[in-house]
Amino acid sequence: MTDKLFLDTVLVMDDSPIFMQTLQQQFDGDQIRFLFADTLDAFRHQLNNAADNLSVVLLGPSADHQQVPDCLQYLQREQTGCRWINVIALQGESALSTQQLLERLQFRPSSTVLDSDQDGLRQVLANSLLALHQTDKTKKLQQRLTDIEERYEMLLDTSSEAIAFVLSGLHIYANPAYLELTGFEDLRVLSEKSLLELVSTNNAEDNLKKTLVDLEKHTLSQASLDVSLVGINDSPDLQAVLHPARFSGEKCIQVTLRERPAVVLPASAFPVSAEIEGMLSRRGFLSEAQSMLTGDTENRAVGILCISVDDFDSIKEHVGFANSDALINERAQLLLECLSEETDKVTRYSEHIFVVMVQRTQRPAVEQVVEHIIETFSSRIAEVNETSTTVTCSIGFCFAGRQTKNIDILISQSVRAAREASAEGGKRSKRFRPTLQSVDDGNERAQWQERLRHAIDQSELKLITSLISDINDDQEQITGLELCLPKSDDVEQTYGMELKQAIAGSALTAELDRHAIRVMLENLQNSQQSLMLSITPVNHDPKALADWIMASLKYAGISGTRLIFCVSSYDLQQNLQPTDILRRALNGTGIRWALDHYGATDNAVQLIKHLQPEFARLCPTKVPQTSEMARTEPFPSLVRAAREVNSQLIACSVDSADCLPSLWQSGITLIQGDFLKQKQQLVG
Repeated sequence: MTDKLFLDTVLVMDDSPIFMQTLQQQFDGDQIRFLFADTLDAFRHQLNNAADNLSVVLLGPSADHQQVPDCLQYLQREQTGCRWINVIALQGESALSTQQLLERLQFRPSSTVLDSDQDGLRQVLANSLLALHQTDKTKKLQQRLTDIEERYEMLLDTSSEAIAFVLSGLHIYANPAYLELTGFEDLRVLSEKSLLELVSTNNAEDNLKKTLVDLEKHTLSQASLDVSLVGINDSPDLQAVLHPARFSGEKCIQVTLRERPAVVLPASAFPVSAEIEGMLSRRGFLSEAQSMLTGDTENRAVGILCISVDDFDSIKEHVGFANSDALINERAQLLLECLSEETDKVTRYSEHIFVVMVQRTQRPAVEQVVEHIIETFSSRIAEVNETSTTVTCSIGFCFAGRQTKNIDILISQSVRAAREASAEGGKRSKRFRPTLQSVDDGNERAQWQERLRHAIDQSELKLITSLISDINDDQEQITGLELCLPKSDDVEQTYGMELKQAIAGSALTAELDRHAIRVMLENLQNSQQSLMLSITPVNHDPKALADWIMASLKYAGISGTRLIFCVSSYDLQQNLQPTDILRRALNGTGIRWALDHYGATDNAVQLIKHLQPEFARLCPTKVPQTSEMARTEPFPSLVRAAREVNSQLIACSVDSADCLPSLWQSGITLIQGDFLKQKQQLVG
């Protein structure tokens, strides 16, 4: 006897229920449900009702010979993945003729068994159910593997560490941070260079070539070399960490390039008379802070503060050099009073600078701590050996992000922000953000990438919503979404196509699309409107993107019917294939499609007929402002092409009611623009 079967449904097609009753007795004790059908109509009814739970169909020995072909054809058409077992009787009144047996066998049953062989029937049925369970389990494991690989790729692409994979010394992959560090714009150019051409070892005893060979032969498990970039002036001191890995199923070597950590001087190297009670040593602070960052920080706001005493050289002249240590000790005690002994960590960074890790439930609470320290320093007069003086401080701070969890990087960012705060006059705070300097320095592109990578990591990018409304007000409302990078006062700095053009061609363009989808799903789960988001499939691996979108929809619990992906005519004119692959992969999710800048390209009519989108948003220059414009080519041709594929036209940049008659006459009912009196809003 086989193991017990659980929660399976089997449909039995036979003229008499006696065969099914015999089966039920044979499978007594198993949680298996038998359904019975004796006609084609009954067969269809049972198949439709049990479609989701049906495991196997049994064709009984005395099934009506006239209806068997029809039932099997219906089964093949409606349940292509369902197994069916052919049960026959070779003796007695129910024996099949040769022709009837051939009719059954031509539909390729998974198994054929005699009705008299009860043990064999149970074994065949059990094996069929077990095979189906194993298939389901394999599918779930495959999906889990796909999700893990997708998450790994996302972490790799957004990592602040420079990571690459090399095979026989040649690069087969490099993440954006690696490309930026080495000065390459894309992997195709970098792949022509070997690692030996790119870096050189700083120590004569280190042999990079031999190390690579040993790693490929697995005689080394890991190697760490001090290296510098070849051909780059003032190349930073780097540490190359290499170890065997796999990439896309191939054995290779993973290379991680890191800036060598600065040498931490012992506390005795600084003119401090005694250890300050309540503060950690530098080594202890780095260890504890890194341990906390490595743990789960999902529900906490972790800020790194750099507190610098303003104009310390003048203060030393006022209180005297001998009293400067005592003054710093007094300010240190004052700082400790502003912090929580349970959650916050503090250390002395240099003579007059402290570094603090602050943990709170939300970021505004961390910012309140910053302002409280500045106010406390300003309002408390320092008294040292009967000498009084006002001591203020400047604070630079930053937050640990999704990817930025390296304490050395976070300290460096907060120190940079503190310098800026001091340079602006002191007695103020400044949050670290990569700056966009003048275009004249020639580094605008690199600075944009740094600024956007930081914005993605810190979840600073937001969505702008704009309404797409129906003139008749009897259809669903659509909300158009665009990514934007706001300033500190939440006024958008740049968004939409302008934002994408700032980093066009870089590895960040794909991450921007994914980030927009993430923000949309996180912040608009309770919205009842349809959401239209512009994406650029040409920047992605479309199959991987489709898997990620479907997994994200499932996790967020949002129906795909509420999403409209908008693709630009300009992108489609360059390359149609990625969009076609993505549409096919997302078929069945209910996601709808829109064509943006419709009419802007010469092949506009061919594009809309090929894509057949549900919506087509007109190029602003093609929106008819008058009846005469509505009758002038190419506008009538655009309208006819849209009607042929049942695509609804959206008119953008409608500024006044004067345009409505011409829109109405043209059959355009969806409008977008200032006329709606709906201000753009920031969400996310």
